[in-house]
Amino acid sequence: MTTISLADIRAAGDDYIENQVTTTLGTLVPAVPQAWSPGELATTSVTVRNATEANGGVPVVDIRHHLTANPLGRVQWQVPVSPPARATSDSGDPLLVVGSFHDEIFLFPTDSTLDVGDVDVVSNLKVKAITLGAVSVLAHIHGSPDQSYLFGRRGGDNGSQAATIV
Repeated sequence: MTTISLADIRAAGDDYIENQVTTTLGTLVPAVPQAWSPGELATTSVTVRNATEANGGVPVVDIRHHLTANPLGRVQWQVPVSPPARATSDSGDPLLVVGSFHDEIFLFPTDSTLDVGDVDVVSNLKVKAITLGAVSVLAHIHGSPDQSYLFGRRGGDNGSQAATIV
């Protein structure tokens, strides 16, 4: 019999998010064509794809889009009207002011579940150039595999006893 610790389950969930859920950041389109200078905006989108059933997909819950950059401070994300944004991945933290700029933000989509094979797109995201130099604009998700899907609610036959009534 194989022993699985709870830490193994958590690691498997993290591995699933890292390797089976794909996040793609769209091309940055500067407001001024062919040039992106400090103080100017660029537009992009984020697309998240969950694995299909054929590829071992499981639902992912409590989705949050984490938008950041490397190095921090070279660009800032503008808080969109929708979905709501916070400074951290904690859903209890206050919402950021729409239109304000931050080094990194967490977006909380209204439908926070990514079902098997689902695709979630957040369009028209704005990024402002702050300083000159190379930058990597980054996006990934935070979330958890759906425990009710993984563990189910199947009834078993433990505690049963066969009997004959005559």
